[in-house]
Amino acid sequence: MEVSAKKAKIWRKDYEGKNGTFYRYSVSVSKKNEEGRYVNAYIPVVFSRKSNAPDVISNGAVCDFSGFMSVESYTDREGNTRTNPQIVIMKVDFDDATEGVDTFETAEEEIPF
Repeated sequence: MEVSAKKAKIWRKDYEGKNGTFYRYSVSVSKKNEEGRYVNAYIPVVFSRKSNAPDVISNGAVCDFSGFMSVESYTDREGNTRTNPQIVIMKVDFDDATEGVDTFETAEEEIPF
């Protein structure tokens, strides 16, 4: 399934490992519930080498992108196979105003991934 977005905000989560820091990215999708509050879901994203995205993307960077929906499969500690949706970004254009700006301190909530 093809996916595209305008003015999407990319969220970054940093992980410290044996071989240094690595990064996971996601985009959020929101919907207003019956009480008028927004409910957010976060979808993992990966950047294709063809997308020419920088090695590290600032948290909260705004971009336009196109790509496709895929699935990621892994085996958990109990031996169960888990499958999660993810977006593979093939083309991305970052908003110049947010490129290189880290906005961890301005995030309103903890990113749940």
